[in-house]
Amino acid sequence: MDLLLEKHFTTQELSTEDICEEVNTFVAAGHETVALTIGWALYLIGLYPDVQTKIHEELDWIFGTDEKREVTERDLNDLKYLDCVLKSQERKQTLLPSPIRVPTIP
Repeated sequence: MDLLLEKHFTTQELSTEDICEEVNTFVAAGHETVALTIGWALYLIGLYPDVQTKIHEELDWIFGTDEKREVTERDLNDLKYLDCVLKSQERKQTLLPSPIRVPTIP
Protein backbone atom coordinates (compact mmCIF):
# COMPACT_ATOMS: atom_id res chain seq x y z
CA MET A 1 0.00 0.00 0.00
CA ASP A 2 2.84 2.36 0.87
CA LEU A 3 4.43 1.74 -2.52
CA LEU A 4 1.17 2.42 -4.33
CA LEU A 5 0.62 5.66 -2.45
CA GLU A 6 4.20 6.76 -2.95
CA LYS A 7 3.89 6.14 -6.70
CA HIS A 8 0.60 8.04 -6.74
CA PHE A 9 1.93 11.09 -4.91
CA THR A 10 5.38 11.29 -6.51
CA THR A 11 4.77 10.40 -10.15
CA GLN A 12 1.00 10.65 -10.56
CA GLU A 13 1.23 7.41 -12.61
CA LEU A 14 -1.42 5.72 -10.48
CA SER A 15 -4.87 7.19 -10.14
CA THR A 16 -7.01 6.81 -7.04
CA GLU A 17 -9.11 4.35 -9.03
CA ASP A 18 -6.00 2.27 -9.85
CA ILE A 19 -5.09 2.13 -6.16
CA CYS A 20 -8.64 1.08 -5.20
CA GLU A 21 -8.52 -1.73 -7.78
CA GLU A 22 -5.21 -2.96 -6.38
CA VAL A 23 -6.54 -2.91 -2.82
CA ASN A 24 -9.58 -4.92 -3.96
CA THR A 25 -7.21 -7.45 -5.51
CA PHE A 26 -5.25 -7.72 -2.24
CA VAL A 27 -8.42 -8.26 -0.22
CA ALA A 28 -9.82 -10.87 -2.61
CA ALA A 29 -6.54 -12.77 -2.81
CA GLY A 30 -6.09 -12.66 0.97
CA HIS A 31 -9.62 -13.91 1.57
CA GLU A 32 -9.19 -16.84 -0.80
CA THR A 33 -5.78 -17.78 0.60
CA VAL A 34 -7.00 -17.74 4.20
CA ALA A 35 -10.11 -19.76 3.34
CA LEU A 36 -8.10 -22.43 1.50
CA THR A 37 -5.50 -22.62 4.26
CA ILE A 38 -8.15 -23.09 6.95
CA GLY A 39 -9.98 -25.65 4.82
CA TRP A 40 -6.86 -27.75 4.25
CA ALA A 41 -5.88 -27.48 7.92
CA LEU A 42 -9.28 -28.72 9.09
CA TYR A 43 -9.27 -31.53 6.52
CA LEU A 44 -5.81 -32.74 7.52
CA ILE A 45 -6.52 -32.43 11.24
CA GLY A 46 -9.67 -34.49 10.64
CA LEU A 47 -7.57 -37.28 9.14
CA TYR A 48 -5.58 -37.69 12.36
CA PRO A 49 -7.75 -38.22 15.47
CA ASP A 50 -4.69 -38.29 17.74
CA VAL A 51 -3.71 -34.81 16.52
CA GLN A 52 -7.29 -33.61 17.10
CA THR A 53 -7.16 -34.94 20.64
CA LYS A 54 -3.86 -33.18 21.39
CA ILE A 55 -5.21 -29.90 20.00
CA HIS A 56 -8.36 -30.22 22.16
CA GLU A 57 -6.23 -30.96 25.22
CA GLU A 58 -4.07 -27.90 24.57
CA LEU A 59 -7.14 -25.69 24.09
CA ASP A 60 -8.71 -27.05 27.29
CA TRP A 61 -5.46 -26.50 29.20
CA ILE A 62 -5.20 -22.87 28.08
CA PHE A 63 -8.86 -21.81 28.09
CA GLY A 64 -10.37 -24.20 30.62
CA THR A 65 -14.16 -24.18 30.78
CA ASP A 66 -14.65 -20.41 30.52
CA GLU A 67 -16.17 -20.11 27.04
CA LYS A 68 -16.73 -16.36 27.41
CA ARG A 69 -13.14 -15.48 28.28
CA GLU A 70 -11.42 -13.13 25.85
CA VAL A 71 -8.53 -14.60 23.89
CA THR A 72 -5.26 -12.80 24.61
CA GLU A 73 -2.00 -12.57 22.72
CA ARG A 74 -0.42 -14.69 25.44
CA ASP A 75 -3.05 -17.39 24.85
CA LEU A 76 -2.16 -17.46 21.16
CA ASN A 77 1.55 -17.66 21.97
CA ASP A 78 0.86 -20.59 24.32
CA LEU A 79 -0.76 -22.66 21.54
CA LYS A 80 2.54 -24.37 20.72
CA TYR A 81 1.16 -27.67 19.46
CA LEU A 82 -1.51 -26.05 17.29
CA ASP A 83 1.13 -23.71 15.87
CA CYS A 84 3.30 -26.70 14.93
CA VAL A 85 0.35 -28.46 13.30
CA LEU A 86 -0.55 -25.40 11.24
CA LYS A 87 3.05 -24.85 10.15
CA SER A 88 3.30 -28.51 9.17
CA GLN A 89 0.09 -28.16 7.15
CA GLU A 90 1.50 -25.11 5.36
CA ARG A 91 4.59 -27.09 4.39
CA LYS A 92 2.49 -30.03 3.22
CA GLN A 93 -0.20 -28.10 1.31
CA THR A 94 1.39 -24.86 0.21
CA LEU A 95 -0.95 -22.62 -1.78
CA LEU A 96 1.71 -20.54 -3.46
CA PRO A 97 3.80 -21.94 -6.28
CA SER A 98 7.43 -22.38 -5.48
CA PRO A 99 10.21 -22.80 -8.01
CA ILE A 100 11.64 -26.27 -8.27
CA ARG A 101 15.39 -26.18 -8.50
CA VAL A 102 16.96 -28.46 -11.05
CA PRO A 103 20.73 -28.87 -11.14
CA THR A 104 22.18 -27.99 -14.53
CA ILE A 105 25.74 -29.07 -13.82
CA PRO A 106 26.29 -32.73 -12.85
